[in-house]
Amino acid sequence: MTQKELQDAVGVYRDPDGFIYVFPKEIRDNTVKAFNNSISIVQQTGQASLVNISFTQGAPTGKFIAPAGFGNCAQAYSGGCGFANLVLKGPAFFRSDLSIVKKVRFNERMNMELRGEFLNAFNNINFLVGSAGNDLNTLGGFTSSAFGRMTAAYQDLSTTNDPGGRLVQLVVRFNF
Repeated sequence: MTQKELQDAVGVYRDPDGFIYVFPKEIRDNTVKAFNNSISIVQQTGQASLVNISFTQGAPTGKFIAPAGFGNCAQAYSGGCGFANLVLKGPAFFRSDLSIVKKVRFNERMNMELRGEFLNAFNNINFLVGSAGNDLNTLGGFTSSAFGRMTAAYQDLSTTNDPGGRLVQLVVRFNF
């Protein structure tokens, strides 16, 4: 796969098992197959070697993320057998905050505001790849059936006390 094909595959996928994943089932299953292999060197002459790869769960048949050295590639420099550093953007983030305000004036200098604030008004779930405490997350577990599983949703409890779901606050404010 190219980097663009892999980025285009990133999304939110719900499987019949009820779990949410970041990649489609085909890519996940074939990646697990590619990483569950045994590699043995059959013949080594000078600097060239013949490598034998056998897959314990069957060979991948479609698109997959390849392990290092896949396809008899001997990396001579960083990025020689694929990407040196591949950064993908996670699933789309959508959030709508709405506010309704009514001002009641008493005179030129004094008024009262009645405000209703709806944070995440449509209660949209923003799934998170990795941990909420990290600025940059990595995918791991390439050999496990849980590869690419999303188990967390957006929360920001450290600065705004936002649990991620819909919040409604009613505010009465007197300005003078």
